[in-house]
Amino acid sequence: MSVENRVMDIASRHPDYMEMIAYWEFYMDSYKGGQYYLNPSSALSATGNEDFRNSYLHPHDSEYKIKDKFNARHRKSFYENWCALPVNTYSKYIFSEGVDREYEENSGYQEYIDNIDLKGNSIDLFMRQLMVNMMVYGVGYILLDKPPLPEGITTLGQQKEIGNRAYASFISPTNLVDWSINTTTGLYQWVLIRSQCVDDGDYSIARATVDRYYLWTPTHTFLLNKEGELYNDTVVQHNLGVIPLIRCTYSDADVDCKPESFLTSIAQTNREIYNIDSMYSEELYKIAFAQLLKQKSPDVLDGVDEIGKRHDTDLSTEVAIEYEAGTNAPAYLAFPVSALVEKRARKDELIQNIMRTANLGNQAGVQTDSFRSGLAMSFAYSDTHATAGQLSQKMEYYENRLWDYIKAFDQRDGLGLINGDIKVTYPTKFNVQSDLEARENFKTINDNIRQSSHLKVLNSMQEVVRVLNPEQEDRVIIEKELIEGYSKEQEATEMEAQLLLDEQSIQNEQLIESQKTLESDETDNTDKSADED
Repeated sequence: MSVENRVMDIASRHPDYMEMIAYWEFYMDSYKGGQYYLNPSSALSATGNEDFRNSYLHPHDSEYKIKDKFNARHRKSFYENWCALPVNTYSKYIFSEGVDREYEENSGYQEYIDNIDLKGNSIDLFMRQLMVNMMVYGVGYILLDKPPLPEGITTLGQQKEIGNRAYASFISPTNLVDWSINTTTGLYQWVLIRSQCVDDGDYSIARATVDRYYLWTPTHTFLLNKEGELYNDTVVQHNLGVIPLIRCTYSDADVDCKPESFLTSIAQTNREIYNIDSMYSEELYKIAFAQLLKQKSPDVLDGVDEIGKRHDTDLSTEVAIEYEAGTNAPAYLAFPVSALVEKRARKDELIQNIMRTANLGNQAGVQTDSFRSGLAMSFAYSDTHATAGQLSQKMEYYENRLWDYIKAFDQRDGLGLINGDIKVTYPTKFNVQSDLEARENFKTINDNIRQSSHLKVLNSMQEVVRVLNPEQEDRVIIEKELIEGYSKEQEATEMEAQLLLDEQSIQNEQLIESQKTLESDETDNTDKSADED
């Protein structure tokens, strides 16, 4: 096909798409975790050095001198996923409570509810997946479509028999590559959607993945190949007057504004935790294999000495016991364990920041890791409940718009499968408090186990250092005292905070009782006055 027959330049990308694509990939990598995070393709993972593999780790200055050093650290890294927790938690709050849908029996809605996308997914599962992607990317799209009726189909029974009906599809913002919006109406004038297809129908030909593009206008749909030419002359006339695409955003930004992801700050904080964990692991390796410092024997030549012993620079027990009379005894360079304590404290602080940003943590301002008072918990889950409520309202609005398009498509051909209206109501109350209490209890247990394990490591180090280098034992003792002191100080702070909260609860109960007494006295006085009259 000649250039004149090309429908459009499908290599074109919207400026907002070009600006956001790297962030969208980063947010989804952060949510999925695992190999998606450890082997990323997002432009944000570029390290700026061609010798370094793409990674969300930040290279150290020393790693630029030895190119394999960074790649080795990357291979040992692991990703602790704190992005999936808040997204999945809010999704669970909303859809575990159940969505209420009211419609007349035999109205035809049940078939759509059970299989909204013609792939076997229910409307609940579809909307839940939409909500997750909407929170991760900041935006998601619902595309409605219906195949045209074949010639000769004139009855509703024939339409049902061939399964011809409207259906919904989720469109990722990474696949909505270009578009145009009418600045007056705010409606799409056209959109270009990329779709990857796997061509494996012929077993004698190697499987291939090819890109197809759908160009939507208010009246037609064009299927294009990668050159922007019509594919198999596929042009469908839908005549809706609008493009059946619903833009679903996490934030309340206008249509022409860039969407804000729920993970905008959380993913960056989680990346810092990933880097801290990598440094923490490197330092643990140094503790496990302490470096031996000893003087070199003057009688040892390069390679081997006169009696065939190994070179003195090899670190091993065999060589360590051989040192010349009059030289200093060998000594281990003990690693400062306080650096580990500081990194662990920094990580805990970042995790708390994530919880606060997601409105899933201690919002009462109480400086303690565990809080059991009902008053403190009420502060903690009020913001969580409010955030879940806002998301629930959004999902209710988007689903109602979905049903409006379903009805429009269904009635287009005059052979409607559904009749009447459907009323969708999303939950407004969520089981937040019990989840937060369970999370706080788990965190308290985990902190106690972690501190106990750290003390065990230090106790073992103290025994080794006492034998090999008694001068360093004091440093290990100090580290132990720091952790034990931190635990006691933390316990005292928690007890003090608990007493204050319990005292406040008692005062609140007294105020409530006083109010009830006043109301009772006023009622009695009113009754007496009525009797006297």
